[in-house]
Amino acid sequence: MIPLKVDSVELDWLTTDLTYLPFNAGWSNGWRQLLNKLESLDTPRSLGTHSELAALSFDAGEGLVSDKSESIICNALPIQKIPKYLSIFGLKRASFNNADKIIDVNWAAFQVSESEVAAFGPPPNDPKLKIWGRKGSVEWRRQDEYEGIITANIVRDLIERTLRARLLRAGLHRHPKRDRTYYLLPAYSSDGKLHFRGRTGKNTWCKIQGQTKIVRLGKPAEQVRHLFAFDLLRWHMTRDEVAIQIRPNLVFTDTADNLILDEKVGSLRRRLTKSWWNDKWLNRLLAAADLVTHAEPIPDDGIVLGDQLLRIEAEKSLNELALGQEADADQEDDLPEVQIQDDDDDDDDEEFSVEAE
Repeated sequence: MIPLKVDSVELDWLTTDLTYLPFNAGWSNGWRQLLNKLESLDTPRSLGTHSELAALSFDAGEGLVSDKSESIICNALPIQKIPKYLSIFGLKRASFNNADKIIDVNWAAFQVSESEVAAFGPPPNDPKLKIWGRKGSVEWRRQDEYEGIITANIVRDLIERTLRARLLRAGLHRHPKRDRTYYLLPAYSSDGKLHFRGRTGKNTWCKIQGQTKIVRLGKPAEQVRHLFAFDLLRWHMTRDEVAIQIRPNLVFTDTADNLILDEKVGSLRRRLTKSWWNDKWLNRLLAAADLVTHAEPIPDDGIVLGDQLLRIEAEKSLNELALGQEADADQEDDLPEVQIQDDDDDDDDEEFSVEAE
């Protein structure tokens, strides 16, 4: 008997004296140790027809595929219109700090030299910006570079800054360590929920905040909150067509609403999001897309987003009821309860579990 330790499972009293192979610290490492152990014991190998025998042990999938067509929703939001020209403005100071709050929220600009910045629209009327007047314009699709910088890269950066300004003005927050991650606080809505239209067009919702309890061996339980979040990533369709990729995410805080930024966040996020199968992941994706598309433009930013995510029409579809999944949900409940063990490559190997409320 060769015991395998998987996740947080403990050996019973009959097998506790046996040496187990650790699959809880990574399946690839455990698999290698198992193969080496079997080789050392000269364990007989399976029959030559092992692939056929394995295939017979699985469901053939009859009834799982339907001839009915299906609309598949992608996590890419197309940008319908980008300004034709980059406006060039003079800069009164050599250092142009785009992290300034006034820049983040009120204007999207990119510094191209010590004396110039590029933008889609005019700057807000604020003397703190120290901007001279408009010096000229660049038709970026016809001019490959400006001041030694590829103009297409300037445009992509300005698109990100424009969407950042819209989201911050709409009440979202940007993660301090991950520039492309945005999150909400429960006060964003009066009932602590995001309301949006689901994939079938019906109104649905998901919670902005949930509670999670971390239990470590020999230590008191720790209450942690998880907040609705998403990432905005660049996605290139063609040379001239650009889309924004939206990826659902989570941000964690302690009970005093301080962001948790240490190493345990990665393991928490992986374990809580592993239950996001088709319906839950899609609901959160649609909720994030609704936030992005309804964020009010800043004056004259020139960016026009598509009104919905990209869709692909498939000739066939999956029978989700046969897979045990609901075709649609009227509302999204909180994350399910999970028991986990920390498998990060940290210095300590202490085990802990997470219970989502």
